[in-house]
Amino acid sequence: SLPKDCMVIEPYKFAFGGWWQRGCSQNVQSLYVPPQDYHAEANPTMENMEWLLADQPWNSVLVDKLIDMETGCQQRSDEECLCTSCPRNGDVRRPWLDHETERVKVRFLVFNPTYGMYVMLSCVFFFPRGGHIWKLMISQGVQMDAYGGTPFSSLAIMSALVLWVLVLAYKCVTECREIVRILRQRGARSLWKRYCTAWNLIDWISILGGIPVLVAIANVDSASDHVNQLVRDIVAGNQLSNVDMLDELYSAYDDAAWQCKLQRYFM
Repeated sequence: SLPKDCMVIEPYKFAFGGWWQRGCSQNVQSLYVPPQDYHAEANPTMENMEWLLADQPWNSVLVDKLIDMETGCQQRSDEECLCTSCPRNGDVRRPWLDHETERVKVRFLVFNPTYGMYVMLSCVFFFPRGGHIWKLMISQGVQMDAYGGTPFSSLAIMSALVLWVLVLAYKCVTECREIVRILRQRGARSLWKRYCTAWNLIDWISILGGIPVLVAIANVDSASDHVNQLVRDIVAGNQLSNVDMLDELYSAYDDAAWQCKLQRYFM
């Protein structure tokens, strides 16, 4: 039987359910309009993820793996299958790309030494119900040193940051002193009339608004340091073929890119 949300006319319903022996696409998050960049930047739960490592010979291992992904390892045993996403122990196998696929994301991480930046290049394919394949190519960058650069620029950034924090602290102390003074002189009942004004409200908005910015700055610095440490561990230990470490590196990069985006939003 076809799913309830499958809207096809009767002849095609017979074709899907009878001849092809399959239902319509189960894509419940259908794209009825062209996808935007934020659709491609999002990283939902990855299923059937495969790694094509650059240090493997292209003319043998990688080609065989691509063939296994295309055929679903139908002609191979569990030991011969090169796909990590294929089921084992006699379970039903199917091609890596099939009629239930909603999205395919191909990406790789490079380092730009000129700007001291990690860049993630992604090519995303969307498979909506209508049959058209939407394609988006995006690039995301994360600074190796979030607040680094030349000595002069680093000094300027840190000086501006320290000055801004001191201004926020001075505002907070001044406002608290004013509240305490009003409470001591006239009591709590006069606080609403003598303190709750538009200018004091603006001061507290600037103080409270600075807190998430400070948290975002600290998170960006911490996330960048985590990515740098993973890169050092992979290079120093010659772990370029260690899929677990590469997966951790990509996850750490995604977190750093998200923290950078949050920082831009707050600022």
